[in-house]
Amino acid sequence: QSPPVPPPTPSTPLFPLTSRLEGLGPLANVSAAHGELWLELPPGTYLLGGMPLLVGGNCSALNLTLTSLNEGATIDAAGLSRAFDVGDGSMLALHNIHIIGGKAKQYERGGGAIRIRRNARVSVFGGNVSRCESQEHGGAFLLEEKSSLTLDGAVLTTCHAVKSGGLIHQLKASSTRIHNCVISSCTSSSYKGEYIELEFGLDYQQQVQLGGGFLNLERQSESIISNSVIEECSLQRGGLAGGAIRAHAADLSISHSEIRNARAETPKLSAQSLEGGGGALKLMLGAKALIWDTMFINCSARQGGALQLE
Repeated sequence: QSPPVPPPTPSTPLFPLTSRLEGLGPLANVSAAHGELWLELPPGTYLLGGMPLLVGGNCSALNLTLTSLNEGATIDAAGLSRAFDVGDGSMLALHNIHIIGGKAKQYERGGGAIRIRRNARVSVFGGNVSRCESQEHGGAFLLEEKSSLTLDGAVLTTCHAVKSGGLIHQLKASSTRIHNCVISSCTSSSYKGEYIELEFGLDYQQQVQLGGGFLNLERQSESIISNSVIEECSLQRGGLAGGAIRAHAADLSISHSEIRNARAETPKLSAQSLEGGGGALKLMLGAKALIWDTMFINCSARQGGALQLE
């Protein structure tokens, strides 16, 4: 009887991959696998072709690690879909992986680059995330309940959400750790409502708790930001404001960082209104913030150029 075949070494990709669409075919079905999976992607651009890469799901959790050397590998969603959808309880770790052109369409909740479902974990080490958008919440990342996101040494630019969280939107009891990152030119339109088409005409659907050109934190969520630069992030067209960050009954910590040129660009409202405030940061309804050794530079809003408490 021949001896068992040893597992592949970490330097050997588990699947043959090319820089063409079909090269990501095996990855598109990782939800069918179980346990842990490690892949090294050769440098190059990998096109998705309209479908996100599924990590776990179908009642099966998966721990997936993608890594690349030198200039890194680029996952290009080409504006046709989000890049990754991480299923309940699954884990995704990206090392030197770039994501561009991700898009979450209307009624897909959000997360133009990555949707992180309940109890899932995502870690991004190095790499760039750019030109991602959501027609709902979280231009790049949507964190559902009890999920977590770690960003370490990444560059995140030019992401947009129509409703809230130009880069990141966190739902109840989710958490983020952001360290040594550069975040720039992320925006949220923060519409207060939208018309939706029904069988017998149009109905107006009121939207609430909107804001955060870079980050929007909902109740019981938390974010820890350190040694990072956040610049040119803005909230546009109204809403509850927070040009860079809005926290609603959530916990926030910022240290050894800079927030530059953050703006809450809101329409002219009544003098009694608390909307449209907090060029850099708005804290609402019991939100708590611990901020030290951090600079706010050239931030602006109708009320509270840098910070507004409500």
